[in-house]
Amino acid sequence: MRALVLASATVILAAVTGCATPTGASLRPDLPDTLGEKGAVIAEIEPLTPDMWYTSATISKQTGAPLKRHFDVDLRGNYISAVLAPGDYVLDGVSRSSPYASSSFNGVNVTLTDYAGIRIERHFTVLAGQVTNLGELVLIKNPAVKNMVLIRTVDNTADATRFLRKHFPNLLSSATSPTLTLAPGAYARDADLHKLRVFIASSRARQLTHADYVTGPAGTVARITRDASGRPVRLHLIDAGVTAGISQSTEQPGSDRFAFETVDGRLFVVHGLQAIERPTPPQVDDLFVPTVHLAGDRTVIILGSDLDLFVSSDDGLTWRNDASARVKRAEFSESGFAEDTAGYYVYETYPARLEYSPLGDPALQPVALPPELKEIHRMTALPSELLIEPQTMVWSNKTPYPFYVRTRSGGAWQTRHMPKGSCRLAGIEDAAGTNLRAVCAKESYRSTDGGLTWSSSAS
Repeated sequence: MRALVLASATVILAAVTGCATPTGASLRPDLPDTLGEKGAVIAEIEPLTPDMWYTSATISKQTGAPLKRHFDVDLRGNYISAVLAPGDYVLDGVSRSSPYASSSFNGVNVTLTDYAGIRIERHFTVLAGQVTNLGELVLIKNPAVKNMVLIRTVDNTADATRFLRKHFPNLLSSATSPTLTLAPGAYARDADLHKLRVFIASSRARQLTHADYVTGPAGTVARITRDASGRPVRLHLIDAGVTAGISQSTEQPGSDRFAFETVDGRLFVVHGLQAIERPTPPQVDDLFVPTVHLAGDRTVIILGSDLDLFVSSDDGLTWRNDASARVKRAEFSESGFAEDTAGYYVYETYPARLEYSPLGDPALQPVALPPELKEIHRMTALPSELLIEPQTMVWSNKTPYPFYVRTRSGGAWQTRHMPKGSCRLAGIEDAAGTNLRAVCAKESYRSTDGGLTWSSSAS
């Protein structure tokens, strides 16, 4: 059996919703219902790798004078949008600034800030009463030149139109033209779009070494066939009929079932290399960071950050809302999910809370946790056991880091420990959870009895 690596993006049976792209109403483009004498521009920005994230864009107006007029625009979700006076403009580039380290010395707080950005220089024209579409800009690192980014542009007019009609229903109907104006440019279509998706899927398959499915910009969805060593040997592109980027996805290990959400809020379930769009409850549009999960043969779960739970037992055709689990989360808390063969678990990281639902049962049942457990870092459902890693502070490397194990059928939680305080669980290498791997700074340890005893992997 291929090792199940917890550090992978396709973590065995668990996922934390905080990693997904927010799709709530607060992160949609900032556009009005009517344009009046002004026009608007919209673009979708899709980096190929997660480290290429950006928070703002700069647009300049071509005035004919040496000095241009610049406009700073926030990225909301994956979209740039702005309402502008008619004229010729340039999307200069995108950038980010974020604090990555802070400290205090003699009562003075010091924050180091990370600045990064790329040049785009995309020319476009804004017309009165019309929406100009710059398409979907796929940002790809150039492997041959350090700090250089390649930009591939996709014609996403159909998806962008659908997105605006759903979330801004009055905008296009009040515009002088009911259709988007696609800005001039070199767009990837047909054979070029196919090649781009193959490149994206191949890149993701190499990054996510344990994933059977991969997704990416330009509506890329693919099933990956791997050899015994895990090396990708065949790629099956799945045409979902969309060009939008994929905000998050989930697969069931060992099952040919997969689901994903697009950045414009659509849900798809995949069976046998065919992607089928499913309706989502209207309330989901206003959830902050909703994520989709799969359980059993036909159960689909949409989970919000406050354990706001929507469940479908017919593969996403109809939905019910389980309000009994809803709890206002703490500021830094996240929601998580884990599936087992008979049902699924949902949890809140802080304060620690765990609920269970058997397949076909609409109500969640509370699961008692160890009294000393205050915050959950990660929870994993194994065939016969539950394993919880706490979020805790260990003051000394000589103090072994704890974790908790309990049989799925119930009973008391057992406290087990990592070899040292600096260790974290890095791998569960069999389905029973007896063969574990821990990484402790530069050292690695293994256990063959579920964490009761450890030995250095070098021994």
